[in-house]
Amino acid sequence: MAKLAKISTSDMDDLNEILSKWTVIEAKTVLDDLEKRLKIIIELQKLVEKKSDELHELQPIFKRALWMFGPEYDAAQYTSNQTINNVIERYFNKKYEGNTSERPDFVIIPESSVGIYVTNDFDEKGEVSGFRKVVIIELKRGQFKITQKEMNQATEYAQILRTSANLSKDTIIVAYVLGSTIRQYIEDSTIGNSTFIYPMTYNIVLQKAHARTFNLINKIKELKKITEESKEIKIVMQQKSLQDLDFSS
Repeated sequence: MAKLAKISTSDMDDLNEILSKWTVIEAKTVLDDLEKRLKIIIELQKLVEKKSDELHELQPIFKRALWMFGPEYDAAQYTSNQTINNVIERYFNKKYEGNTSERPDFVIIPESSVGIYVTNDFDEKGEVSGFRKVVIIELKRGQFKITQKEMNQATEYAQILRTSANLSKDTIIVAYVLGSTIRQYIEDSTIGNSTFIYPMTYNIVLQKAHARTFNLINKIKELKKITEESKEIKIVMQQKSLQDLDFSS
């Protein structure tokens, strides 16, 4: 009430226009989602210039940012699974000499960190019956070029998980290998019918994040029948960074 008492007449008109199209819950949900995405984009922008230790610190971002890889990740719940992580950790035989105890959700190795996220599968009774999909995200250190060696290693991760973690032959495994650059002629790889390996640069990841965010804005505009001239959409579209937005009110 105190804040409402302080706003100008023009701001009150804008607020009235927004509330004529949105409930308070709808507005808060949308702004919260946009805020989270903008924060992630800003954090990832720093990722391109960071070296290996900082990359380890940023791996948890991807646990919150699977949405940038495709629409299905918006709807399904993906979580880290310690049993799955232990399989990969045993494979590496603890080669990393730093302290990994503070980062139990992913595996740290000298040149990269590996995060593994899963979503459950369910039987006809609605009971959990294993994993529907496993997503592997490997962040290579700054200025790292992805070669066939890294693609082969990601394939090996998938094969190890398929056998040692007792995954079903129908469980889909998708691995993203992220680096600064990709050697020429290195392309997406498909093994069998359910294993997919994708090399990707950090710049492309950022482009996808931007595209997915603005696709969300377009969906909101369509759903709420908002025009390009609407002030609430203009405010978001004009932002250069999160710092330009005021989420404190």
